[in-house]
Amino acid sequence: MSKDTPESLGFGLPTKPITTKRLTLEERQARMLKAMERGREQNEGIEEAIYRIFKITPNLHRKDWRELIQYLKEAGEPTEKLEAFGKWWYKEDWRGKQGQSPTADQIRTYLPQALDKYEDSTEARKRKYQRWEG
Repeated sequence: MSKDTPESLGFGLPTKPITTKRLTLEERQARMLKAMERGREQNEGIEEAIYRIFKITPNLHRKDWRELIQYLKEAGEPTEKLEAFGKWWYKEDWRGKQGQSPTADQIRTYLPQALDKYEDSTEARKRKYQRWEG
């Protein structure tokens, strides 16, 4: 019996790990400050979008809002996703039709469903028109 090795499966030898330069304390602190500032700007942008679309101020002291903002940051393009969700919420959901704003859990739960229907990205438009042409 032959043993499966990385070489026999078509993989090359493992590469040598890349050595990184050790940072000084000042460089590390500068990176941390830059990362914190970038995160704060992202949070503020998401909070502004939530207020603009739903007229609610997210309470970041609550776990559900913190988790929602983290979920949106990880998903990428959070403001576009929130705008698509806002269109879906006020047009399709019975609570939105009554003028109610969604909770953080409702946004997180129904966001994929809303994106399927109201995604405004150029890729979605291309796919839509390619389906009609083909």
